[in-house]
Amino acid sequence: MTMAGSIKKVLLIEDSESDAFMFKRIMRDHPCAQSYTVVCFDTIERAKSHLSFNPTDFDVVLLDLHLPDTTDGHDTLVQARSFLGDVPIVALTWCDSKEIARTLLAAGIEDYICKSYVLTNPDLLCRSIDFAVSRNRQAQLELSRLMAELGGKHHLLSDMISSE
Repeated sequence: MTMAGSIKKVLLIEDSESDAFMFKRIMRDHPCAQSYTVVCFDTIERAKSHLSFNPTDFDVVLLDLHLPDTTDGHDTLVQARSFLGDVPIVALTWCDSKEIARTLLAAGIEDYICKSYVLTNPDLLCRSIDFAVSRNRQAQLELSRLMAELGGKHHLLSDMISSE
């Protein structure tokens, strides 16, 4: 991942040409997004194939939930996680539902944004990207701390067992 304040590398996976155009235009023209570079694919398979040949360290993924090579939003997330690892994901959908948002957040995405809101307030996209990257960075730091703590306890337990 890139450092805070530097250029953020955004992977956009969006099958709608008009929606992809909208997101790319915002990230090209809007002042809040001047530090973003965008790579776009229209299917999960194309993004996965590209990354297998050109491994790129993306800071965040904007992921349309309804893609032609997935069966539903859950399948989209599962397939994306299979090759994106811990890269933060912002789910994109036209559906504005608190229920769907809760389900997506419980499934492990960092944020969710309704596409229609981005049309009227492009700052929401930038805020969502920045918050997703920040939340993910904090989660990774906490995971590292917990792993170090667990490693110390494992070492202590091993010592106790071997001394018996």
